[in-house]
Amino acid sequence: MSQESTVDGAPAVRVDRALLESWPGRFRFPDVLVRLVAAETDGGDDGAELARAVLSRAGGRPPRAVCEELVERGEFAAAAYVQTDCRDLAAHEKESLRRKLESAQAAAGESVRQRVRELERRAAAAGVAFGALDVDALVARAQSRRATADGDLDAAAAALARQVEPVAVELRSWLGRQAADTSLPPPGTRRGGSRH
Repeated sequence: MSQESTVDGAPAVRVDRALLESWPGRFRFPDVLVRLVAAETDGGDDGAELARAVLSRAGGRPPRAVCEELVERGEFAAAAYVQTDCRDLAAHEKESLRRKLESAQAAAGESVRQRVRELERRAAAAGVAFGALDVDALVARAQSRRATADGDLDAAAAALARQVEPVAVELRSWLGRQAADTSLPPPGTRRGGSRH
């Protein structure tokens, strides 16, 4: 480990990424695994963040518990890394974790599909054009790291809400005018009071 500048008044410690990639104890620290896997996909290499992840849990935890936590957090790529690379897991533990991981990934993929269908339904109900989302890419992201896909879907929902808002304002205005004009029949009736 080497020291550099300071963080919150204390010396910041950097950990060499290559050292952690070969350190057998890495499987006891969920945040280390998340950062190692994230660095592979986004090209980041923040040694200070890696050091914080190690130092935040002195001694670590059993690899099985770490892997289960990663699955629960939706950090599927990191959980797969533990499940395939950790030598401290027995074969039956790896198989059990593999099944849990596959089940959680399938659920994450289905959740993405449901959210996309709901966004499409809302867009159709409001009569607004809504750009097609790349469902396969979103599912792939969700099956690697659920938070990434959730962020993309949250952004799509916010964009749709911005598109729907003018339609909703216009509808509320129209309903207000309808309520104020008592000469118009109530919805579902004809002039003269008879029902359709």
